[in-house]
Amino acid sequence: MSDWVKETLHQRLEYLREQVELQPEIAILQNKRKALERALQREFERQGSGLHMEWLNAHAELALVKMGWFYAKGVQDGLKMLIFLQNSEEELEKSMTTTMKS
Repeated sequence: MSDWVKETLHQRLEYLREQVELQPEIAILQNKRKALERALQREFERQGSGLHMEWLNAHAELALVKMGWFYAKGVQDGLKMLIFLQNSEEELEKSMTTTMKS
C-alpha cells in the first residue's frame, strides 16, 4: 500500500475518531457513565460491588456503541472505495478499448 493511501486512511480514522465523540448517543452514554462514576465514588465507600457492576456495564455499553459506529463507517468507506475502484477500472477499460480501436 502506498504511503499516500496509508496517510489518507490514517487521516480518515483520526477524523472518524473525533466525529464519534460528537454523536448524540455517545454523549448520552458518556454523561450516564460520568454520573455513575460520581455516584460510584460516593457509594463505593459504603456499599461496593452493585454500583460498580452498573458502572462497568455502562462503560462496556459505551465501548460497544463506539465500536459499532466505527464498524458502520468502515463498511461505508469500504463500499465507497469499492465503487470508486470499480468505476475507475471500467473507465480504464473503455479508454484502453478506444485506444486500441484507433
